[in-house]
Parts: sequence; C-alpha cells; structure tokens
Amino acid sequence: MKAIKVMVIVTVIGFFLSGILIGCASVDQHVSLTYEKIVNVKGGSGKVLIAKPVEKFKAGKKTSGALILGVVKGTDRDIVTSDRVGDWVTLAFFQELRAAGYEVETVSELPKDVSKGIVLTISELSIVQNVRVATAETVSNMKLTVEAWKGGKVIKTFSYSGFDEGKALGTSADPITKSLRITLQSIVQQAIPDLIKVLEGS
Repeated sequence: MKAIKVMVIVTVIGFFLSGILIGCASVDQHVSLTYEKIVNVKGGSGKVLIAKPVEKFKAGKKTSGALILGVVKGTDRDIVTSDRVGDWVTLAFFQELRAAGYEVETVSELPKDVSKGIVLTISELSIVQNVRVATAETVSNMKLTVEAWKGGKVIKTFSYSGFDEGKALGTSADPITKSLRITLQSIVQQAIPDLIKVLEGS
C-alpha cells in the first residue's frame, strides 16, 4: 500500500511540474524595439523631412494586437512586440540625421515641393531564437529601401540589408532586443553618409 501511495504522489507531482513547464514554454518572448546613436558623421544642413515609413514586411498579429516578429525554435513561442516598427525606424533616422546637422521633421507624407526629404520602406524584418540548454542563439535580418528626395523629386534610391547573429547565456528577451538594435544600426551606418552625400550634392 505504501508503495502504491508513493507512486500516486510521484505521478501527481510529475503532472503538476509538467503543467508548469508547458505553461512556461508557451509564454511568448516580448521585446522592446530600442535604438542607440552610433553614426559619427557631420555635413548636413537645412531641414529634412522623414515621411511615415511604408511597411511591406510580413508579420502576423496576436489577439492582443502585438506584432509577431519571429519564433523561438523548437517551441510554440512567438517573438512579439507592442512597439511600432515604423516608429522605431523613424526614430533611428531622426536621431542620426539631427546629429549630422539637419533640422529634422516627421510628416505623414512628403509634400510635392519638398526641399529635402526621405521615404523609408521596410521590406523585411525577421528574427529567430534557437535555445540550446542554457544558451540562446539569435539571428535577425532586415531590409530597408531609402528614397532621397530633393527639389520635389527622387534623386536616389538606396537598398540596404542588416544582419546580426549572436549567442548569450539564458533565454531572456534581452539578446533579441540587442540583436534587432544592432541590425538596424548596421543599416543606418550605411545610409546616413549616403544621404548626406546626395542631399548636399549639387
């Protein structure tokens, strides 16, 4: 009888722990979209307008409204954010262009007679986290098109790709946030010098 009771207790505890683990595994990875200034260039002058970005990348949505950016491999967990991707990208260009010497303003769309302006199109954004015991490998990709406008017309269209791959201890959302930030920074580092060159050229 004692052996049977012990087996029953162990079985109950096992089911209880399994339920906890399954519940934890189904919790999505919520990330914040952050940016830190990284470009160190000058040469901008006058006012430049940034139009509301065009978002063409594929992303689903949770019932809560959170945007699905990617997945945690081997689980049913999604990588989600409640932040607006367009606002995140706009903020990055706003900070860097202002630091480069421009007076920067955001608008819903560029006026026909815009003196200097840019239109951003986000064509791809994805991130995958692969958890291996106590470490997590994170890979993020991003593609962005930037139209440079001057004197009311497009003078140049640039296409950029950003990529980051990193490994970190633990399985928190922090490495994902960092990877996305580095990916965007790698694009902005390419874009700002290009924009200054064409916007300030004759």
